[in-house]
Amino acid sequence: MDVHQAQGNNTALQKIHLALPGLPKRQKAVCEYVINNYKEIPFLTAIELADKIGTSSSTVVRTIARLGFDSFASFKEEIRERVVETITPPLQRMKIALDQEIDSCELVLEKVVRVNAECVQSMFTNDLVKNYCAAVERLVKAKRIFILGLRSSRGIAVYFHSLLHQCTKNVYLLDPGGSDDLVEHLLDLTPEDVFVSIISTWRRYVKRSELAVKFARDHNIPCILLTNDMSSRAASLTDIVLLAPQRPYYYSVVSFMTLVDALVLGIALRNKTDSNERIEKAGPLLLNFGIFF
Repeated sequence: MDVHQAQGNNTALQKIHLALPGLPKRQKAVCEYVINNYKEIPFLTAIELADKIGTSSSTVVRTIARLGFDSFASFKEEIRERVVETITPPLQRMKIALDQEIDSCELVLEKVVRVNAECVQSMFTNDLVKNYCAAVERLVKAKRIFILGLRSSRGIAVYFHSLLHQCTKNVYLLDPGGSDDLVEHLLDLTPEDVFVSIISTWRRYVKRSELAVKFARDHNIPCILLTNDMSSRAASLTDIVLLAPQRPYYYSVVSFMTLVDALVLGIALRNKTDSNERIEKAGPLLLNFGIFF
């Protein structure tokens, strides 16, 4: 298969992961350096990148062209837009937040509300719209939906599962107790299902999530990834990637929650009759249990 056909509309790092096995040795060295040092790329020229790798600038340019980019500048812009703004790990974001000098409690609230609103507004891109619509379509047609979120992503996964289960059945939360039973749970997946993985933390801590995505990919199980880090190996193995950028200087999951809310509403609207029936049945039952809704 032609490299460009296989890559489609994937992001820069996805294209690298997909193309890597078939590249010549020197071009592979360029790609491996980019993967391991992607934060530097927006600040380097082709010559500077070549010097760091120990190759020629012409090799760098040929590699970028092989990946489907018109120029090194367009490649750098893709890296900058898709990756650089999403790479700060949670603890570092919290440290940055604690270094802020804000005297007023009111100003803290005002700043968080404003920054979160700006983050949500900026995430609305043509790529996200296309991938979101594809994700809703895939989820609506799924026989079953399995959701996985580990470590700091667990809360998002629990929220997604709980909300989605209100309007559709056959939704399952993988590894709900944070146990070691994930492997057994993965064995339940079939190609008629959809596996949703949520990765909201730094790539150093997502090995188990990436292995789960790889398992799904190897067994022809459709995958949807919600992530804030396009450098993750999982991004190159996933059918549909929904990018949840984290632009705030503090750690925030507002972009993830926005995507989850949109996915649930999109699915509910596509299954409006079934969703309404489920909600109407749940109403009296909840009241009998003393639960108000």
